[in-house]
Amino acid sequence: MAGVLPGANQAATLVRVEGPRPSVEARADALRDELRHFGAAELLGDTAGASPWRALADVSPFMVQRDRAIWRVSVAPQRGPGVAATIGRALDASVFYDWGGGLVWCAIAADAVDGGTEFVRAAAKEARGHATLVRGSADLRARVAVFEPQPPELAALGRRIKESFDPRRVLNPGRMYRDL
Repeated sequence: MAGVLPGANQAATLVRVEGPRPSVEARADALRDELRHFGAAELLGDTAGASPWRALADVSPFMVQRDRAIWRVSVAPQRGPGVAATIGRALDASVFYDWGGGLVWCAIAADAVDGGTEFVRAAAKEARGHATLVRGSADLRARVAVFEPQPPELAALGRRIKESFDPRRVLNPGRMYRDL
């Protein structure tokens, strides 16, 4: 497992190595040796190592940026940096990665039109991924589809399934898609 956490002065790249202690130690040593030209590597034990992974899972770097729209972009891991670069060229955006680059979290400045929807979704689509608006103002969430819009065929299938389970439309109407 790998992730990149932004930092005040520099980012921290996290690599989790799990398994039996001798195997972990051998693989950690090999990783340190392989990556030595990028800088010193710090080995965190179970207790100290939990905190950075919790920060990634909780999207902690963006929790203090209350005025920004937060997007979760899922793509193939090798495409994550390209997606982040594309979004960064178009918008005032902060990013960090999880899932080895396959999950790109973006915090878009509040002054971006529609929370950067057009650029974020275009970058995700170009990388054959999808984007979900995780946090935005009530006004933004009213104007922008939170989940990636579905192709007409898939939307029609979803509508038929929803109607078969909820013909009276009482279970969370409009919760995921406005017309469902």
